[in-house]
Amino acid sequence: MLAASLSACAVLAAISMLQSANAAFVSQQQIAILQENGRYAINVVTRALLQLSYVDHSLAHQPPKLFAIEGEDNSGGSSSVNGSDELTLHFAGSGLIADGNVINCAGFAVDSKLPDQGWSIFYVAKNEEGEPELRCKYRGNKDWNSQALVAGVESFQVLYGVDTDSDGIVNQYLNATSTKAQSLWDQVVALRIAFLLRAERGTGSVNPDQPDYFALFGTAYEATADKGTRIKRDSLPANTRHWPRLIAQSTIYLRNTLPAKGLEP
Repeated sequence: MLAASLSACAVLAAISMLQSANAAFVSQQQIAILQENGRYAINVVTRALLQLSYVDHSLAHQPPKLFAIEGEDNSGGSSSVNGSDELTLHFAGSGLIADGNVINCAGFAVDSKLPDQGWSIFYVAKNEEGEPELRCKYRGNKDWNSQALVAGVESFQVLYGVDTDSDGIVNQYLNATSTKAQSLWDQVVALRIAFLLRAERGTGSVNPDQPDYFALFGTAYEATADKGTRIKRDSLPANTRHWPRLIAQSTIYLRNTLPAKGLEP
């Protein structure tokens, strides 16, 4: 009896250790996926931003510089996903036959012959299963199209660094509403972008140290009037509330000057 009891205890201990090891593996795997998705989301937006106001100097007749940037806070109003923003970028192509130096958000090369040049529009929407994802809308040769970029993006937020004294240095970061109200789009020299991403599934355990809310631009940013920059955990879907989440944030300085004052997609 004693031997049987000891054997049973050993089996239970082994099972417990296996479950703990499996939970730790799942947690690490989900965090690794989150980090990779965050890096990719930042990289794809960064590449698009660095193309703004590009001019192909190899062309005999260079295309006119295009107004490059515009945004919208809480895009979609009541149908917005957690107050996510929309970022619209307009840029010139490269080469009479697209040479791949300039691409849109979907990864397609843009040539300089397109009458309306290139467009990349970033936003968050839910897919057919109701899962939020970062999407891109772009203009092809004949029509507008869109495609998913990163799954599990619950919020996309943008602040615009404006240079109000023309010294090339950001004086303040504003949301899209304030930038538009003050007609400062052509004075934007940098963008601060942030994503809230969630894992594909839970890890089977609840971390007691999880924050009550997610501050996408840090707790110092006054988010009262900027919906989506501070998201309460209890406002998220109950079945995913304790899943691993990650905030990915970056500041991107633009390479080229933004020349004009209007944007019509």
